[in-house]
Amino acid sequence: AKATIREFWDPSGDGFYDTGPRHGDLIARTRHAEDNSTPSGNGMAAHALLRLGRITGDDGFHEHGMRTLRALAPTMVAIPTATCQLLLALDLLDGPSRD
Repeated sequence: AKATIREFWDPSGDGFYDTGPRHGDLIARTRHAEDNSTPSGNGMAAHALLRLGRITGDDGFHEHGMRTLRALAPTMVAIPTATCQLLLALDLLDGPSRD
C-alpha cells in the first residue's frame, strides 16, 4: 500500500495515476475512475486503502482512500454504472464489515 501511494499517487490529491513515474516518457499520465473489463485502479486503491486503514488503524491509508473518493465523487454521481469499484469503496464506509 505504501508503494502504491509512493509510485502512483497524484500529488494534487486527485487520486492515483494509471502508471508510475518510471514507466517511461509519456505524453500524459492518465487517471481513470471508470471500470472497464477490469476494475479501475482508483477504485481498487481506494477500497484497499480504506480497508487497510480500518484493519491497521493507519490514518494515512484511510485519508488517501477518502481523498480519492472525494476527488472522483463527481464521476460517481455522473456515471454510477461505470464506477462500481469506487461505489464499493464508498459502501465500505457506510456500514459494518467483517474484517
